[in-house]
Parts: sequence; C-alpha cells; structure tokens
Amino acid sequence: METNTEHKEGPPWEIVRRFSSFEEADQKRNELLEETSLQVKVNFMPGCWPHSDKYYAVKVRTDPALRKLINTKKKKKSKKKKRKK
Repeated sequence: METNTEHKEGPPWEIVRRFSSFEEADQKRNELLEETSLQVKVNFMPGCWPHSDKYYAVKVRTDPALRKLINTKKKKKSKKKKRKK
C-alpha cells in the first residue's frame, strides 16, 4: 500500500563556502551545526567539462519548522495607503 504525499519546498539553500576536500567541508559543517536554527549539508559538485573543477560545497538554510513558527508570530500590517481622487 503506497501513500502519495505532496512534496513541499522549503527555504532555498545558500552556499557558504567551497572546499577541495570532504574533510575540510565536514569540519566547517560541524562548526555551523552548533547553531540550532540552521540546517547544514555538504554537497559534492562534480563540475562540467571542459571546466572540471570538482569541489565540496557547504550549504545552509534556516530550519523550515522554525521559520514557520516565526512567520506565525510576526504578521506585518500593510503600509499601503489609498489614493484620494
């Protein structure tokens, strides 16, 4: 029995830094993981021919669950003014 769940996109990932080895990238990832509000991952970027620069990118984003909690607390009032005719 399969259950189809709809995939929801979270906030975009941002590249913090690029490294030539996984060990360096993993060390940076562990430093960034100390912050509880961030999700961190190491992503291998193979490069494209003829530019064969291969590197490991450390990417971060805010935790989607935390972002949803913050968005429910803060609701902005619109500052739109009506024009008089």
